[in-house]
Amino acid sequence: MPVFDKNILITNIRTLMKERNCIQEDLAKILHTTQPSISKAFSSGTLPFEYVYKIASYFNVSIDSLCIDHSNISDTDIEYDEPPTISVYEICSSLATIFKSATPYTQNITYRETVYKEECDEFGEGLGIHYCSGEKENIYNAIFFPNYCDPDFTYNSRDEFDEYMDSLRDYGNLHYTNQTVNVFLSKLIDLLTAFRKDSLSYNSYIFAIDENLSKIPQ
Repeated sequence: MPVFDKNILITNIRTLMKERNCIQEDLAKILHTTQPSISKAFSSGTLPFEYVYKIASYFNVSIDSLCIDHSNISDTDIEYDEPPTISVYEICSSLATIFKSATPYTQNITYRETVYKEECDEFGEGLGIHYCSGEKENIYNAIFFPNYCDPDFTYNSRDEFDEYMDSLRDYGNLHYTNQTVNVFLSKLIDLLTAFRKDSLSYNSYIFAIDENLSKIPQ
């Protein structure tokens, strides 16, 4: 039977905090305590079970995973129960990286969505019950990666293909980076669609994404 190691618990919590950009002050607010109390608990390794439960809930992980030594577990051994929680910072950081490349174009798109409202009591307090109140057209900022290569183009010889590619370069329509991104995005969308339809388990979904990503030239 595995022996509980408080140092592993603290190490795993610290790792999660680093990955999610969470500092001790943030954790103190989650646990309704003070930063010095968190620091003392980390130093002594004495975390009340209530703290461990709240930390696991906040980071969307199991309590068991907080107590396991992950240093000897390879990536292929990891079981994913559900999509991880991604911070707003991580999302914005990824977008910033994309825009630094100066390859995307932007466009406003109109998308019709179902609108839900929360039912309230006589005092105006939310009851946690939501109901459909109609539809609304929302305008969003979308990004896309222009790629003017004709996907249906066929050629009879290598010379004909080279001539076609040269013409694209001459008119500025050839962009290998965007072409690669568009193909990759299409595959991601297909995988996400399959996952949402329960045609793929989350483990298979993640494996397929990593498999496609590994084929992208670095």
